[in-house]
Amino acid sequence: MEIIKNNHPEIHFARDVTGLLGVTTATLSREFHRQLGVCITQLIRFYKIRHAVALMENPGLNLNEIADLTGFANRTTFYRCFQQLTGRSPREFRKMEQSVDFERIFREKIIKK
Repeated sequence: MEIIKNNHPEIHFARDVTGLLGVTTATLSREFHRQLGVCITQLIRFYKIRHAVALMENPGLNLNEIADLTGFANRTTFYRCFQQLTGRSPREFRKMEQSVDFERIFREKIIKK
């Protein structure tokens, strides 16, 4: 999990993690499910959105730049993933200057044991 947490902008797919760990994608996915009860893709997206929220504090960055800096392939995917996790679009979230309880989101939406 630490590899994903510390390298999330460069990690787009499970195969990016497998390259860092030297295991197959199937082995990595199976171990994540077995040990954490979580899909590795969900975990990657979680850390990217968490980073995006931190970047939103910088008014000099627009949402397209934030999507790019967090490693999303395009704005549409960034918006969809952000909304799924936070319940708000990135634009709405930024306007409201909300805080996010990422520990709760992690428990409720990522870890589903």
